Amino acid sequence: MKKLNKLFAILVAMAMVLSLTVISAFAAAGDISRGSADAAINPKIKKTLNVAAGVAYPNLTFTFDFTQKSGNDIANYKDANGTALKASDYSTVAKPIESKSVTFTGKTATGNEVQSIEMFNWATGHDTAYASAGQYAYVVTENKETFTSGYNATDKVKDEVVYDQSEYFVTVYVANGENGTTFVKYVTVQKITKNQDGTFTLGEKEKVEGANEGTDGTNNGFKFDNTYKKEINPGQIVPPTDKVYTLVLDKVVTGDLGDKNKKFDFSVTVTNPATDNTAITAIIVNGTGEAAKYVKETAGQFSYVTNKDDATVYTFNSAEAKTIKLANGDELFFTSIPFGATYKIQETDADVNYKTGIAYTDYAANPVAQTMTQEQATTAAKTIGANPALVFTDDHET
Repeated sequence: MKKLNKLFAILVAMAMVLSLTVISAFAAAGDISRGSADAAINPKIKKTLNVAAGVAYPNLTFTFDFTQKSGNDIANYKDANGTALKASDYSTVAKPIESKSVTFTGKTATGNEVQSIEMFNWATGHDTAYASAGQYAYVVTENKETFTSGYNATDKVKDEVVYDQSEYFVTVYVANGENGTTFVKYVTVQKITKNQDGTFTLGEKEKVEGANEGTDGTNNGFKFDNTYKKEINPGQIVPPTDKVYTLVLDKVVTGDLGDKNKKFDFSVTVTNPATDNTAITAIIVNGTGEAAKYVKETAGQFSYVTNKDDATVYTFNSAEAKTIKLANGDELFFTSIPFGATYKIQETDADVNYKTGIAYTDYAANPVAQTMTQEQATTAAKTIGANPALVFTDDHET
């Protein structure tokens, strides 16, 4: 009897050591979301919509799909050491998780927008308890639905959503509770890298909001980032007719001694928003309608041509100042520029014989005109999105 008691004590001790070893292995392996029979864990997905400040966006809905993996599918996934996962470690019991969606209500952005969405909808009953204990594997992706633009040809604007291509391998560890119940005890989240041979490698376990990451999701590694972009449509905008849809810079020379053939130098800096690296281009137009002419620059020499396709296209590197020369009646017309970009324009060769004035026109729904001083035009960056026009007038009187 004593021998049996001793053996039992040894077995209990071994079981405790094994249990502690398993838990320690979980803890050492990375970040684990933990729950209990009283409070099953519910990880959250962090969803970020990147959009430049000042850009208006429509209602945008994003959906996340959960695809269960088991059997032969499991062998296609490897840990960080290149070892294939064992199919026998994962449950073959079918247990779908409902797709989840999150909507960003349209508005004019003040910066990036962030929301979190729970992985399980326990409260609604759409996601129900697991029937049996075990490890359940899922691959989580963002549904790459085709974004439908809210603009058409008459708007002269195009917009798009750039979807996140990330995929995550999520393991749900289900434990037995009391009276035949089960509960989600652990959840791990690992980013997936696709290999050239068609297999997949799992990354380190990510921190997850709603469990070990707290509630604000600042460091939540279970995340998808999307970008909303809007720009004038270079394939539709027609200079000079469509000036109300883009940024334009007009040069006017007045006064009885004003030299209307003189080229005035302008320093033009346009900076793309972090969300958009659209090429920034412009041409120079003189006149309107059928009488419009276009500037062609060859080796520092300027001439006017009647075909806009022969005009010189000026390309601006983001945040880099570029010198543009404009004479009376010339208009720098931007043919490609993203909303949310900022610009700074300064007339740099101010002639003491000329008095420079600047007018700023905002071609919004209700046009607003305001006067800017030379200093304001030099130091204050303005944001594209309201379709502005600047008019620099140099007056030379007797």
